[in-house]
Amino acid sequence: MANSRDYIIEYGNVTFEDYPFTEADALTLAQIFYMPYEKVISPSFDAQPVNFSDASIELFNMMGGKYQKLGLMIPKDASKNIMLMSSRKRFSAMKIAAVEELLEQNPAVQYAAGTFLLPDGTAVIVFRGTDDTLAGWKEDLDIFIRKGIPSYGYADEYLKKAAEKFDGNIILCGHSKGGNVALHAAIKCSKEIRARISGIYNFDGPGFHNSSVLNTAAYDEIKPVYHHFVPYGSMIGMMLAHDYDYTACANKMPIGLLQHDLGQWVLNGSELERVQDTDRLSKATDILFANICNSVDPDTCRAVDELVSDVIAGIGKITLTDFSKMPFDAVKGAITAYKAAAPELREQASSALHGITKKIAEAAKSAKLPDISSITSLLYAN
Repeated sequence: MANSRDYIIEYGNVTFEDYPFTEADALTLAQIFYMPYEKVISPSFDAQPVNFSDASIELFNMMGGKYQKLGLMIPKDASKNIMLMSSRKRFSAMKIAAVEELLEQNPAVQYAAGTFLLPDGTAVIVFRGTDDTLAGWKEDLDIFIRKGIPSYGYADEYLKKAAEKFDGNIILCGHSKGGNVALHAAIKCSKEIRARISGIYNFDGPGFHNSSVLNTAAYDEIKPVYHHFVPYGSMIGMMLAHDYDYTACANKMPIGLLQHDLGQWVLNGSELERVQDTDRLSKATDILFANICNSVDPDTCRAVDELVSDVIAGIGKITLTDFSKMPFDAVKGAITAYKAAAPELREQASSALHGITKKIAEAAKSAKLPDISSITSLLYAN
């Protein structure tokens, strides 16, 4: 079963002129953009674009010239792939520009975007998914408990600036939260920019707080070029209010969360290997989050938000890797912060979590029903 590395080897010496941009190209760029290109590329759109190979080699050397993981949950495939791509004429013909990155603790923001320029002038904008930082994971939670996250605003503005700078077609890509952010930017941009978007590739990105974003004329406009890919056992991509025109894909891993890793997605040539649909666990995840979103009131959401922020601050660590190196100190800090939180916050958060077990059982039962999309879209309507 082929994956992104196999695709780079097989198609790496086939130019974009001979074989236009593919699903596999989009997946590969979304995967490698976990590499911190912001260390070697200016965030300014006024700066000269840099040859992809030059930037990748400089970044690899800056990171010690070793293949390494970028975090506890991010495999080292990305560092291997950028060096392999650098030696292939398909990818060495690309340039990379305007890589911006932002990391803040309160409010939680973990955001990065960059533009890969193809030889024909097409601008492929890639938004980074959740990285190793606790701020990134907190912002993921905020997608659930807030109606908007800071990354949306930064992504919307980035797309606007990219469209002003580059004249060609625009393609948007992203994995996980990056796919969610890419879709939001496409929906919220101007009609003129939307008309230039030739493709949107969302790889297992979660949905939105509710379906209002999808119930718009703008979403209808981009649907012909929008591609939402989820693995067979998808959990992340089936959370919250999302489209039901997703494409289920084959994966090398047996368990849903492990299938989230793009390095495990199966490619058939330049396309993702399709399967008939997601599994029942994936559908149960869909219904579970719909039930939770439909039942938790705004005040409780705010209480959970504040309590989690306090606990993360109490942990005193920046990344999951830091957490794993000193877990006892981190847990001790989290417990101390939890106990110090206002009693009403703890009570509201506890109340919100109290019914989760029952909702899991209800979702598992509902997942056996034949028409899942009608059930969840009804629940998310609120």
